[in-house]
Amino acid sequence: MPLQPAVHEAYCNLLGRAFENDPMSRHLFKNDAARFGNVKTTFSFMLSMGIRHGTLHAAQNGEGLIVCLDSYLPCTSLRNQVRCGVLGLLFGVGLRNFLGILSYDRYSQRLHSQHARKDDVYLYIIAVAAEHRRKGVGGELLKRMLAGVTPGRRVYLETSNPDNIPFYEKHGFRILDDLAIPDSSVHIWPMVFPAATAPPETASSSWPAYRVGMVQQANARITLTRPSISEGLP
Repeated sequence: MPLQPAVHEAYCNLLGRAFENDPMSRHLFKNDAARFGNVKTTFSFMLSMGIRHGTLHAAQNGEGLIVCLDSYLPCTSLRNQVRCGVLGLLFGVGLRNFLGILSYDRYSQRLHSQHARKDDVYLYIIAVAAEHRRKGVGGELLKRMLAGVTPGRRVYLETSNPDNIPFYEKHGFRILDDLAIPDSSVHIWPMVFPAATAPPETASSSWPAYRVGMVQQANARITLTRPSISEGLP
């Protein structure tokens, strides 16, 4: 079952703002005036994919969210893409931009085949609203997501923003490669959280005010977390 329309719209607005000036967004969507709308439309499709095939961890007041998939494989299925609205993405961003997205998607799938394992948990989306960054929101959401990973499994992600690398490294990820997107100045860094025998600690004992609620929606689990701190990285 999809998110309620108002919730889906709110999360898409957050994602559009969070990624509007991301290096990959600027590469894919050259028109500055239209970029926010195109990024929002792209993440609407991605969010639908994540809700159908993965887990959404969201801060209770909408400050941030994480979407992870049990594997990257559902993203490669044309059937899944159609079900999650890829035709709406085509009409939403226009043919030229859509072809650019397809080109990057093919490149990303090659990265997956080179660096990701089929049983890796795939950290598909992570975003924190600009006004709530450096308040520990993203770090706490990431810790709680990692705590739910089955011991012995890795977590895989890709980032095109070099500013994000220290944040991921702080939380135990390591860089697998540094690759340039053909015909661009954009780089992609595949990263992995190594398989562990036990999940990482979720939160310091000095953070007693966290409230976690669970909502089951079809194949997706939504975790609502209210942060009570104002320190740390995104």
